[in-house]
Amino acid sequence: MRIGPLGIYELLILLSSAVIPTALFWQTFRKAGLPTTLSLLTLIPPFGLVPLLILTFAEWPRSRGA
Repeated sequence: MRIGPLGIYELLILLSSAVIPTALFWQTFRKAGLPTTLSLLTLIPPFGLVPLLILTFAEWPRSRGA
């Protein structure tokens, strides 16, 4: 079955390659105590590395001595 130019399997791969990283970043931002909506930046190609940079330089709860 074709959905536009993509088949059903290609569409599932495309959706999972967007949803899985976003969900992983969502949980990581939640555990870091940062706004979880920042994980939506992974869906915008030019800003895909911004969440990694934020997590790299953010102060994590464990490093605060909690």
